[in-house]
Amino acid sequence: MEYRQIINTIKKHSSILFSNSAKTAKMQESVDVYNFIRSKYQKKELNNAFKFMFRSFYRLDNAGLSDNQKIRFFELLEKKQTDLAYILNELYKIKTRKKKNSIQFSFASKLIHTLDNDKPIWDRQATKILNLSQIKSGKKDKRINDAVNKYESLNTITCDLLKMEEIKDIIKKFRKVCQRTDGISDMKILDFILWNAGNKK
Repeated sequence: MEYRQIINTIKKHSSILFSNSAKTAKMQESVDVYNFIRSKYQKKELNNAFKFMFRSFYRLDNAGLSDNQKIRFFELLEKKQTDLAYILNELYKIKTRKKKNSIQFSFASKLIHTLDNDKPIWDRQATKILNLSQIKSGKKDKRINDAVNKYESLNTITCDLLKMEEIKDIIKKFRKVCQRTDGISDMKILDFILWNAGNKK
């Protein structure tokens, strides 16, 4: 895969981010909330405060998930389930607030990332920059298989990017601009940057 265009886009948007104090202040807020979630999980304090902050940060409450889906989501998190296909199947079994079955790809990837911070997050804004298409329409099994394949592609691309000096320099800059990033993985910082760039694009 040709990464030049992706790197140029990341460099352009990260430069804008780092030079704008309002944007960096907002990013710092996100860093602090992420640190709260990460710390609570590491301490095994998966209480109501953790769940509230997690739902707010990752926007679970804005996505039309039913209460039963959210309950199952946190059950899978507590059980440390990392099998993407299994997670997608389990959440598919439970209907959304609109009484529909759905493939919750993005939220499943956020669950996996919480368990392993070196795993990427599938997010519409980030994947826009990486030129990854959304999963295809069709029957459940086909869509889940497509999600698994796309997640593997996402993992390959982001791991490749993290090895590149230009991306390493951007991540170093991010750590200088934002405080309290020592415990945050390079993968998550790349996700912060990609989300910001994709949101502007």
